[in-house]
Amino acid sequence: MGMMQELGLEVAESRMVYRAVAVMASSRAGAWAMSKLLYRLDGIVYKRSEGRATVSSSLAGLPIVMISTKGAKSGQTRTAPLTAIPIGDNIGLVGTNFGQTTTPGWVYNLEAHPEGRASRGSAVVQFVARPADQPERAEILASAGRIYSGYDKYRERVTARTVRVFILEPRP
Repeated sequence: MGMMQELGLEVAESRMVYRAVAVMASSRAGAWAMSKLLYRLDGIVYKRSEGRATVSSSLAGLPIVMISTKGAKSGQTRTAPLTAIPIGDNIGLVGTNFGQTTTPGWVYNLEAHPEGRASRGSAVVQFVARPADQPERAEILASAGRIYSGYDKYRERVTARTVRVFILEPRP
């Protein structure tokens, strides 16, 4: 069984409301607002729904997984709601940070401490993260764009840094 299945994650069929949310959220202003608010809102909704929903999964149909790692500098446990991109039996993650100029903190955390925990509701999978190789990167980015069209717009805006792409594999 793959990580997506173990965590009960599914890629939702495209709906008109999901496409409308993607257009709004991938605009410069929408992406900026999402980069400041969504992390907190997803966490609140996730806790209140006992892990069954997030704002991102409800409004955009995204397969959201909570990724917990050690902080790169602090060593403290950090948890981030991220879109799970299926790649074979594993999960891909894309560090676009909503098309902002800075690399998201979770990227540095995974680079410093690649072992972590992926969870959704009561389902938990221990993982080891690794950078995607070039063919895997291309596959994950193409799949990400099909799942959520905002990824393509985010990547167009990110010009001064490399968007990091990871694969989470179950820890043996």
